[in-house]
Amino acid sequence: MASDNVPTTLWYPVWEAVTRQNLYIDGPVAPEQALTRQQALNCATIEGAYLTGEENVKGSLEVGKFADMAILTEDPLTCSEDKIKEIMATVTMVNGEIVYKSEEIT
Repeated sequence: MASDNVPTTLWYPVWEAVTRQNLYIDGPVAPEQALTRQQALNCATIEGAYLTGEENVKGSLEVGKFADMAILTEDPLTCSEDKIKEIMATVTMVNGEIVYKSEEIT
């Protein structure tokens, strides 16, 4: 998952991969090339770790790997497609330690 537009969130490229929506034509481009939500999530997690040679320590929650994870505002596998691009993290953990917590979470 990447963009030369440096997205502020990874969820926008995930949304694009799932919906194949195009900003300029207001419709999908090559919809037959769309990824499933699970495929897009894998690209953003375990496949990203594989790309950087870190699949043994990152990309999935397993014993012996870094405990990097986030609690999200929506479930990307079940929310409406339009909401995927709006997903935000309410809590972020890096190596098992909370490094971000939304002010809305007490």
